[in-house]
Amino acid sequence: IVIVGDNSNEELSVLSKRLEDQQRSRDPQLQVVTNKSIDVKGQKMQQLDSIISAKGQTAWSSVVLGKVDNKLLTIQVTLPAENQQQAQTAAENIINTIVLK
Repeated sequence: IVIVGDNSNEELSVLSKRLEDQQRSRDPQLQVVTNKSIDVKGQKMQQLDSIISAKGQTAWSSVVLGKVDNKLLTIQVTLPAENQQQAQTAAENIINTIVLK
């Protein structure tokens, strides 16, 4: 999922923490794996990796937030997490293919 929205004056880390809090309110079992600053082709972004549960299913979620051309960019990769390591690696591989133009 890719969403481009209005820019925000808040830092990416603040936005990411708010997203984490919102996810936690919907899923008390939420497991945050990492919430870190990353570099995507020279562009500073924030990555929130978590394990989410819904309707008896577990999924790996990687959300990347960034500010590009005065817009807020949100990219979410969600994969089945029966095998957490495999899902994490696959999501990381997808994120590593991001190209900003």
